[in-house]
Amino acid sequence: MSDQSAPVIVNFTLTQAEFTSAWRALCTRRWRETWRLPLLGLAAAFLGVVDSVTAMVAIGAAITIFFLLATYVIVPRDMWRRAEHGPQRHTFSEHEVTTVLPDSESRYDWRHWREIAAAGDSYVLRSERGYNVIPRRAFTSVEDEQRFRLLTARIDAKPEASVPASEQDRPG
Repeated sequence: MSDQSAPVIVNFTLTQAEFTSAWRALCTRRWRETWRLPLLGLAAAFLGVVDSVTAMVAIGAAITIFFLLATYVIVPRDMWRRAEHGPQRHTFSEHEVTTVLPDSESRYDWRHWREIAAAGDSYVLRSERGYNVIPRRAFTSVEDEQRFRLLTARIDAKPEASVPASEQDRPG
């Protein structure tokens, strides 16, 4: 049996397929927030059909198609292209999350994260600054993944600003 107080450490290199899958799952799950525009487009297209207004059908269909294309193809592709890629190490302890990327190291209090959700075959940690995607394959054991889930279940505080570790050590 593993030590429940030991940190959970995951090492991985995120793939574009994992990122895209997590993004799409997150957007689909948040349908109340993300599906207003395409529903408006579908409603406009439907009203255009009912009233025989070709322009309304075309505009409604265009809104819906553009939204779906942007949300599920263009945005995740562009986010992936802008991000750094390489090995990552995330350490989840009782009090903080440490993230080590090829070019930086950051430490965050758990309250930094606004939401932590399962999305597809990954977990997504969302803050005001962005997202961290942790693929489930990164956990070395079922016990580590369960401990991670127990740690994340405690998230109920408001997020707070965090300072990257590189800035914490600088003299004022």
